[in-house]
Parts: sequence; C-alpha cells; structure tokens
Amino acid sequence: MNDVKIISVEAKKSYYLVTTSINDYKFDEDTIVKYEVFNDKVYDKKEFDKIIKYNDEQIAFNKVIRYLGYGPRSKLEIIKYLKEKGIENYKPTIKKLIEYGYIDDEKLANDLVSYYIDLAKGPLYILKKMDEKGIDEAIMKNAMLVYSEELEKDICYQVSIKEIQHLSKYPIRKQKTSIYAKLQSRGFSSSVIRGTIDKLEFIDDSIDNLKKDYEKLVSKVSKKDMSESEKKAYIVERLLAKGYEYVTIKTIL
Repeated sequence: MNDVKIISVEAKKSYYLVTTSINDYKFDEDTIVKYEVFNDKVYDKKEFDKIIKYNDEQIAFNKVIRYLGYGPRSKLEIIKYLKEKGIENYKPTIKKLIEYGYIDDEKLANDLVSYYIDLAKGPLYILKKMDEKGIDEAIMKNAMLVYSEELEKDICYQVSIKEIQHLSKYPIRKQKTSIYAKLQSRGFSSSVIRGTIDKLEFIDDSIDNLKKDYEKLVSKVSKKDMSESEKKAYIVERLLAKGYEYVTIKTIL
C-alpha cells in the first residue's frame, strides 16, 4: 500500500506534530496550509514525499530568517549555518533566499565598507572583516573602490589628532610608538601611518613622569647588590625602554 494517511495534527509552540500511518513529522505552518494537511486525509506516497521535501526546505528557510535576525550574513555564512544545523541539501534554500533578496553579498560588502568608514577604520581592517564573512575577493575589491588613498590619509590623520591629545605626558618616542600601534590596529597601511606621524606636532611634557620613574628606579636599585655604575646603567636602560630620550635622562642623573 503506497498511501499515507494523516492520523492527527497537533499544534505545538513552533511547529505542528503530524502523526501519519508511517511516521511522525514536524511540519511548518505554511506546509499545513499549502497542502491542506488535516486528520484522516490520505495522500499517495509520491505526493507525500513532495510535501516532506517542501516542508524540509521551508523549515530550513525559516531557520535562516531567524538567524538573519541577529544581523546580515554572507552567502558562505548562511551555508555554514545550514550545515551546522544538519541541512546538507541547502541549495534550494540558498536559491530562495537570493530570490527574496535575503542574500546579497554585493550589498553586504558595500554596507560593511560604509559602516567601518564611519567608525574610522582603515582599509586593511575592513578587508579582514569581509574576508571573515567569506565574501568573494572580486566583490570585496569592488566595494573598496570608494575607499581612496586620500580618504585613508584623512581618516588616519583625524584618528591621530584625537589620540595625540592624551599622550603629551609621555616622551615623543613613546607617543609615536603608541600612535603607530593604534593606527595599525585600526587597519591603516604602514605607508599612510608613517606619513601621518611625520605630519604630527608632538608636545613633550614628560619631564614630571621621568622624574617619578627615576625616583622609583633609584628606590628599587638601592636594595640591589650592585655597584654605583651598575645601578646607573640599570636605571638608564630602564628609562630608555620606557621611551625617554637619553639626552633628557642625562639632565636628571
């Protein structure tokens, strides 16, 4: 006998439990409505297999819609998500998502570039974020066309101006190192960072900090079994490591 009879249809919280003459199934509401699934209805096996296929695709589609509720995703991210959910036949779902406009890697890439430019991120940072999402290299390259070198220089400089305002208490060498690290972490290219630093005007108000650090080191080495020359060399070495210039260090020795 090739017929499948519906024994019962029970509404649950997020699905319908459909008991048939051959097995129990979890049906999506859309499947119930589309194929008019109700008690005592009989389908031939071929038609019921078609219903099962549609239901599986509908469930996969709805899973992705909920997943997208947490934020936009690339095609590759959605494929990985479906695989993690045990859905190997994901191609019909991906096709439907593209048709409905839920998957659009070109738009996603453009949106990401605009978003991270507004956050004053450099091009290398943005490329890394797009690559993590599995966006195609050609799509990334096209989206990055709006991020010109001049725009990168301007954003890099603006970030530097804000950063330098809090660094005057440190020696200039340390200020430069700190700014370089900050800009590098934001994804600006090395050449643009160096050019930006060369344009900055640094103010060195580090003498007070130098004196404090010197006094701490003097107290520390006083407890060590070292000659006076060794103590002096140790202090100078530690102060140099903190970014102070040797000519400045000599003024307080």
